Parts: sequence; C-alpha cells; structure tokens
Amino acid sequence: MTIVRSPAVAGVFYPKEPDILLDMVEGMLEEALGKIPPAIQARGTPRALIVPHAGLIYSGPIAASAYCLMNPSFLPKRIFVLGPSHRIFFKGIATSTATSFGTPLGEIPVDRTLVDQMETLPGIDTYDPAHTQEHSIEIQLPFLKVQMDQVPIIPLIAGESSASSVARVIKTALSFPDTLVVISTDLSHYLPPDEGQLLDARTASDIISPEYRPLTNEMACGSQPLNGFLMAAQEAGLKGEILDLRNSGDTAGPKNEVVGYGSFAFWSP
Repeated sequence: MTIVRSPAVAGVFYPKEPDILLDMVEGMLEEALGKIPPAIQARGTPRALIVPHAGLIYSGPIAASAYCLMNPSFLPKRIFVLGPSHRIFFKGIATSTATSFGTPLGEIPVDRTLVDQMETLPGIDTYDPAHTQEHSIEIQLPFLKVQMDQVPIIPLIAGESSASSVARVIKTALSFPDTLVVISTDLSHYLPPDEGQLLDARTASDIISPEYRPLTNEMACGSQPLNGFLMAAQEAGLKGEILDLRNSGDTAGPKNEVVGYGSFAFWSP
C-alpha cells in the first residue's frame, strides 16, 4: 500500500511552486559550493551532516553549505534524517508508516525495510502524528531531492529521548555502509546578535570537538538528538568540520533578536 506523507509547511517555510523552489535551492547550492575551501571539497562525500531547519530564506543558505558537498557520482544508498519534535510531546523516537515523503519537487521514497528494522530497537515506535505537521525533516527534503533525487530516507522524529538512546540509533545507522546521517537542528534562539554569536561559536566548537561535550537546550533546539549523534560520532571516530555559522539577522530576519544556524560535516577517519 502506498502512503505519502504530504507536505505540511510548503508555502510557509518554503515556496510551494516547484519552479520557484527549484530555482531557490539550486541557487543556494551553487553559491554555497563557491565558498567551500577546496581542501574540504576534496574530502569527498561526508558520513553525516548537521543542518538547520528554519524557513528556507532564513537558514537555507547555511544548510546549502552542507548539502553542496554531496557528489552525484558518489551518492549514499540511504539517508537517515533525524529531527526534534516541535509540534507535539511524546516519548522516544518516532518512525512513520509513509512509503514516501511528498515535496513540490516530487516524492522521496522511504526505505521501509530499514524503517521496520529500526523499529526493533528500544525506544523506537511508529507514531505518525509526530511527522504530520513537523517541519524539521520536511525543510531538508528539497535539498535532498535536488542533490540525491531518489535515494531513500529513513525519517525519524525525536521526542523526549535520552542522548544514549539516540546514540544507539545513530550507531545502528552508521553500521550500514554507504549511509548518510542528517541531523536537523537550529542553534541559539532569540538572543541579541552579539550574545547569540558568542554562544553559537561555543556550540560549534563543542560540536566538532574530538571529546564529547553535551549541549544544552539553550545551545540547540535539537540538543538531545544532537547529543546522541555526537556520542555515536565520537565512538565511530568521525571528524567534524564547521562549514557555515550564521544567524537569521545575517540572512533575512530582524537584527535585534536572532536565531543561530550552523552547518557541519563529518567524515570517517
């Protein structure tokens, strides 16, 4: 049976018109790639990305700094996408019954075999309401569609869940070869620019530290799923790089109170 998770924030977080959306995404990717140092481009396809999830005009240019690294000649076979829940409260990590996620640019298939396999892990259950109105995964889909087209996703929304529980999921994801992990999170929220920049710089340093440094909710809205990823990344020996670090005042938002956005990539040693 075909079950399509329909877009919930098209026309709000990003354009619902396919041609306008495609032009925006491709323009952001092209501009971002031109700013990535050749040494980072030469490292090849990352094993994991950390990207923001605000409206496309706000955080899209920062997210593009990560997605532009995906090489069409060396695409992953599957993509785990993990984001925090903003709409409803629940415990654990939620999968979806969907067989595909819809976007204005076309559908992205869900790897149902792996979703079913992930549901055997403690703390992971099917819970469609967690996905229905959630934007943290949806805002990533236009980039995934443009850069990786029909590569299937394993969509996961984290509710109240310990970092160790998330780490177990990420370790399982990383155990599959040719797999990309995408962690969706914004950084600081609604701080004066100077204060936000200082906090975001500290957060970015902690994210790429070779030692695990747990983050707080003030540092990242997706701190628990992000902490779980950082635990798993340290154990796997992944090495991270800061690709872009800005805030909403740098892109399209007011400059008196800003939201921090960062993009990061991690490679195997």
